[in-house]
Formats: sequence, structure tokens, C-alpha cells
Amino acid sequence: MPQKMYGPLGAPRMIEPFSIDYELRGSGWALGTVSHASQRVPFVASYLNDPLSELAFSAHHLFQGGDTAAVVFMNEPGEHHLVFTRISDLECRFTLTWFNENVSYGCNFLPGSVLLMAGTLLIRSLVDQVHALLTRLLDLHGTDGYKKPLAQSWFPHSRVFFAAQEPNCSIAIAA
Repeated sequence: MPQKMYGPLGAPRMIEPFSIDYELRGSGWALGTVSHASQRVPFVASYLNDPLSELAFSAHHLFQGGDTAAVVFMNEPGEHHLVFTRISDLECRFTLTWFNENVSYGCNFLPGSVLLMAGTLLIRSLVDQVHALLTRLLDLHGTDGYKKPLAQSWFPHSRVFFAAQEPNCSIAIAA
């Protein structure tokens, strides 16, 4: 259900729901989806990077007042980039773009990228989504179950502390 926000002149406007899902699948692979309004974009992510840590960092960074943050879901070849850009104290804009090569590694041999999705969401909604996702994955797999298929990655809770009981923050980076 869309959330009601008010524009600069007090006129109501609606923000469509945003969600992200992520499932660990076998040796170093994950399946996920990014959804917004009626759009749903599935993706495959490999062990080549750690998008869950990037997602946790992105939510925290925006919540703390940061301007932009990005999550890369690497495939072989190609990758999805989920980029968040702050547009107000409460909201951010996001884009989900597909690149034909792993541009994060400097590969730019295949032409083009495709913007798959764009929209606006509440930063608090992003924080809550990330918190719920990481909590679900930790409950399902535990720390060892997460590390096993991603031999080089640690579950983000080793770098992320959850404080969901606090009204002003759901995610805080542990020192």
C-alpha cells in the first residue's frame, strides 16, 4: 500500500512500496528481487562481492544523513547496481541498473547498460527492509550458514549492530 507524504506546499502525494528480497542458494550464489509499486526485477548474485554488507551500509549511511550509497549484485558476467540518492531528510531516490559486464572490476567491453527501475522511498522504510532481511537470513542460516557458501564473506552482523527497539534508528555500524 502506498505511503502518504506531503509535498512542499502541503499537497499529499503517495510513495509506492519498495521491497528487496535475498535468498542464499548453494555454493556462492544468491537469488533476489527488488520490487517497487507493480514492478519486480529478479537478480542473481555471486560470491564475487558482499551485497548484504553493502545494503546494510547503504541504509545506515542514508539514515545518518549521507547523500548517496550503492549496492552491487555481481553476476558472471554482468551486474545490477542499486543506487540510493537522498532527496530530503526523509526520502531517497533509487535506481536499479543492469550492466552487461562487471564494471566494478573495470570491465567495459560490452556496450550499454539498462535502467530497470527507479522510484522514491522513505529512508526509514529502507532501514526497516534491510533490518528485516538480515534478521530473516540470520535466523534461517546463522552466521556459519551464511559464511559457508560465501567463503570470503562474514555475515553483516559482524559489522552491523541492530537496535530495532530504538525509535530513531534500526541499524548502527559497530565500531
